[in-house]
Amino acid sequence: MPREEKFFEQFNNHARTLVDGAVALRDLLEGGAGVADACRRIVAHENEADIIARDVLIGVRRSFITPFDRGDIKDLIGQLDDTIDQYVSDVPNGDRITLRMLADMTSGLASYTRSAAFTDVLFSKPETAWTPQQVLRIGLDGSPIFEPGRTMVSSQTGLILLITSRAGWSRMLCGLAAMVRIGL
Repeated sequence: MPREEKFFEQFNNHARTLVDGAVALRDLLEGGAGVADACRRIVAHENEADIIARDVLIGVRRSFITPFDRGDIKDLIGQLDDTIDQYVSDVPNGDRITLRMLADMTSGLASYTRSAAFTDVLFSKPETAWTPQQVLRIGLDGSPIFEPGRTMVSSQTGLILLITSRAGWSRMLCGLAAMVRIGL
């Protein structure tokens, strides 16, 4: 039975792009002088992943035989377009905010780092340890600041939500890494 080998290469390329995006996201979260470069890299990796996803979907439509079910291929590539309310409840506009929007900072969620509830404690008690749930609550309480997808504003709340939810980069990376390990 013939197989479309290009899909394997595209999935490997997509997995590498997501890993590179995750590294850039980690660099962004570390802060400092590298934030602007990390943001640029995140956008570049997202654009590259979009191109690969588009090529995969075009290939699925054109191919008679695929390496595995066409629906599974579409589901894998489409995870970036899942809305966050599928994974986390009580997110303002969660039914319209996609994982991609969280990653590219177009979600409309307020950044906890700009809230007086956070900065007042940060400057008066810098030794305070924060849990992800605490900073998420602060950021979500101040949200939304704009309609999802309308513009881009840095939101550490969105990034923490993406990383700590049962979705996001970690879910996609694990799925793609498993595919690469088993040779898909």
